[in-house]
Amino acid sequence: MLLKLRLTKPQRSHILNFMEGLLICEGNKTLSTINRLLLEPLHPSSMADFFTYSPWDDDHVRNQFQKVLIRWATEDKQANLFKPIILISIDDSLSKKPKESKHFEPVGWHFDASEGKAYGHGVSFVTMHLQYGNRSVPINWRIYLKEETVRRLNCQYTQKISFKSKMILAMEILKEIQPLLPKGYVVYVLVCK
Repeated sequence: MLLKLRLTKPQRSHILNFMEGLLICEGNKTLSTINRLLLEPLHPSSMADFFTYSPWDDDHVRNQFQKVLIRWATEDKQANLFKPIILISIDDSLSKKPKESKHFEPVGWHFDASEGKAYGHGVSFVTMHLQYGNRSVPINWRIYLKEETVRRLNCQYTQKISFKSKMILAMEILKEIQPLLPKGYVVYVLVCK
């Protein structure tokens, strides 16, 4: 409700059920596990259909989410305590997946900086965190697809995607939040190498 999303009543019900289920679910958080935890479980396909077919504007949801997080991080109580300096850190990370998970399209072998000079099997992300004073929030992210993954996906589907390097993805997420940052603040962008 705080995000003021343009959702229908059924969509709002599904998202509240999903969020409630995420909070109380322990262990593997699959849609079917979350659904079973609800007081009034839905048909097993209902929650999946909500995420797959429900007509909503994901750009609007992301934009509203970012606005609320930035407003919370830089609210007035904070402004009285800290200098008007915002730190934005951009990094890449790897969400490791089992070697058997071959059907999730973005999964592949990626360089894993946390393992030194090793490679890890998983999904690679470019992430952005915003820090102001003692508040730090994740604010934006993009999945990184290797060139070979993009070529493979373009052979399978009619809707083509273009390869974007991690640097291009970082510039896109910076450009997306730039108009949302409060005026009068100095912004430092920290990029992990």
